[in-house]
Amino acid sequence: MANTNERAALAADVTPAASTLRELASDAAPKVREAVAGNASTPAEVLEILVGDPKPTVNWAVATNPSPLARPTATAAANARTRELAAARSRMASAHESHRNKSLLPLATSTATIPRSLNDWD
Repeated sequence: MANTNERAALAADVTPAASTLRELASDAAPKVREAVAGNASTPAEVLEILVGDPKPTVNWAVATNPSPLARPTATAAANARTRELAAARSRMASAHESHRNKSLLPLATSTATIPRSLNDWD
């Protein structure tokens, strides 16, 4: 069997099959479970198991997982710190998206500054 670092690298890779991630989610090494919990390709049912892991780093990896499937799982976690982290991450993502949309608005509403071709660019 591969060593802990190799299993953790496999768990962090977005290409393994869901069955591989399910198997790695029950690994004895917290480092491997944490990598599965933070993997955007991890199925929701596996995240639901990992959010209850006894190691806080595994719970927090679920809370910071970039997958949209992870947010509802983390915000419903039994661990209050995990719920707080998931809620804070959600607020930050919303604020970032709101700021991003506002900063693009002037570009979308003003065509006077957009050259029609490279020849129009002074």
